[in-house]
Amino acid sequence: MVKFNSFLKLFGVCTLLTFVSGETGECDTLRNYFTNNENPDVHYCNENDNGKLISLILEGSTITQADVNELKKYKSLIELTLLRINELPENLNLGSLKLDTISFENIKKGKKGDKFSYQYISKGVIKSLKSVKTVKISATIISQTTLNELGSLSNIENIEFDNDGFDENLDFSPLKNLKKLTELTLSTYKTQVPLSSFPESLCQIKNLKFLTAYNNNFNTIPKCIGNLNKLQNLDLSVNNITSIPKEFGKLTNLVYLSLMRNKLTSIPSSFNKLSNLETLYLNYNEITKVSISKLNKLQLLDISYNEITSVSLENLSKLKILKLDGNNLQSIPSSITKLKTLEELSLSDNEISNIPSSIKNLTKLRSLELGDNQITKFQEALGKLQSLVSLYLYNNKIDDTLPNSLNNLKELNSINLNGNVNIKGKTLTNSKLVTCYYTNGNEIINGLCLDENSVCIPDEYLPIC
Repeated sequence: MVKFNSFLKLFGVCTLLTFVSGETGECDTLRNYFTNNENPDVHYCNENDNGKLISLILEGSTITQADVNELKKYKSLIELTLLRINELPENLNLGSLKLDTISFENIKKGKKGDKFSYQYISKGVIKSLKSVKTVKISATIISQTTLNELGSLSNIENIEFDNDGFDENLDFSPLKNLKKLTELTLSTYKTQVPLSSFPESLCQIKNLKFLTAYNNNFNTIPKCIGNLNKLQNLDLSVNNITSIPKEFGKLTNLVYLSLMRNKLTSIPSSFNKLSNLETLYLNYNEITKVSISKLNKLQLLDISYNEITSVSLENLSKLKILKLDGNNLQSIPSSITKLKTLEELSLSDNEISNIPSSIKNLTKLRSLELGDNQITKFQEALGKLQSLVSLYLYNNKIDDTLPNSLNNLKELNSINLNGNVNIKGKTLTNSKLVTCYYTNGNEIINGLCLDENSVCIPDEYLPIC
């Protein structure tokens, strides 16, 4: 009994110590402060392994200088988000916080009906952030005052305007003196005012390496784009761009380029000068012909969902992924079957009527997509694609016998033959085959038998295992 009582005493002490220890975390201390002061609320709080506050999200109707002074006590705080703050006082001094990153998300003031309307960040708030490296502003209206104040932050490396609205005729030149600024994002939410044109003042920010300006209303790109010759990543997706200036060819450090969902009708020859390009997205445009050469570092090319009728791809010696779905191709271009490094080839939703025997040259191909075409026959040369993992021939017009050569594909995992006329022949016996789809009318049969002695495929449907 004595021993048991001693155990209880020891357990009580340990429990008390555990409870006290749990309360020493800085997040708990901060929550107590804001609970007593009603506003704002601690939406999220994160500590390091030593119980020190490192990142914080505050949400509420207002934030005061007294709140900021309280946060000053937490020396390890490096990331702060102000979320749905309805009143951000002018000249709120955040400079005493030694932050690396600050985010203003959904700053609101005033109501329209039941919804808060987007507002500006109050004057004087941003210019106090002298130590900040990253500023993120989301669901807010960007003014010239905001840009001017950002231009005074000499330590800033990354500015993100995400899902924002923009005042008209903004001058981005105050950012040109930010020698450390290498990343800039300018995106608009669909209900807000986008940038109506590519601001030429952006061309003065010559140290940029990453520029994202999607979901705006650009029609053209100015010639001065060539001044941004340190760019490595450029994303101008979801605009209305119809043409590219020849000065684009000066962006020779580009590794990633996206112009998807624009209104381009052709690919300019200047692209052939982008010798370091590895990834290129041109999908969902109005391009009719493709001629790309000399991009011997290009690994991914997506030109799907255009109006392409002819393709010439020369000397793309490292291309691994090629997407040409949703175009007007009637055959597989010969230049494609010369791309011996290809691992993924997508040509679905075209007008292709046959598979050329030269397909056998693509010995590294792992995925071949030819669904939604006009193909009537199998190609025996498919059995030469020893690296093939998946083969998609759904929704064609195949009335043919499965070639025995497909059994030679030791890596084949999935084959889709849905929506054809009549598939005949012996059931495939590939050792790694997991999934096969074949449709007979409205009936879908899933699964191909792997039994070497299985019967021939009936004219109507595959045998069910």
